[in-house]
Amino acid sequence: MSDLLILLSDEEKSNEMCNQVCQWIKDYNRNPSKDSDNAIEKKYGSWVSTRRKAKKELSKSGNFYESNQVIVESYGLSDLFETRNQEKESNDLCVMVCQWIIDNKKTPSSVSKDLVQKKYGEWLIRTKIAKDSSTKCFYESNQVIAESYGMPNLFDKIDYEKESNQTCHLICQWVIDNNKTPSSTTTKDSIEKKYGTWIINQKQMKNKNSDGYLCRFSDSSNGKCCKNT
Repeated sequence: MSDLLILLSDEEKSNEMCNQVCQWIKDYNRNPSKDSDNAIEKKYGSWVSTRRKAKKELSKSGNFYESNQVIVESYGLSDLFETRNQEKESNDLCVMVCQWIIDNKKTPSSVSKDLVQKKYGEWLIRTKIAKDSSTKCFYESNQVIAESYGMPNLFDKIDYEKESNQTCHLICQWVIDNNKTPSSTTTKDSIEKKYGTWIINQKQMKNKNSDGYLCRFSDSSNGKCCKNT
């Protein structure tokens, strides 16, 4: 009788976790990754991976709770516990991201309010981290796909300081050529407005940071900083 109570308790705990995972998927519009640096996402991703293995080995272990399947179906996630070809899924997403970049002429942002762009931006960040890591999984087939779209550097780690320095040189030359400081408010010229905004951001970050680190124009909203030299 006590064994039965333990089994029921385990199933109830699993059902509670299942509800949490399904709600997370709905909130973030993607499946959690067991390789994530975020502790909660990593926990949920590991749980899903374990449930998939349990379902696949159901005939051997009997360790998969059908009540979990009922829960995921109630969230419209009936395939959550199906064994996945993760490389193929990643390749399919890579194609969509590359096409999105071509269509929109920019890299997707992970902080965008647009859910599709946000999803693509987050995937791109995770894939860059994976490529730069010796412990995370990076599919070389994604690199081949990116190259086929003319984006061989898509997954390269960004050198924020180098990019900021390049912008700084461009602005200094612009000031010399135009004999004035670029304005972020009074001009209709998009380049001058961009340069003027960059200078304002740098001034603000210099005042905020005693260590002399400044923020790059395109990443100032994310708090990613670098030092202009």
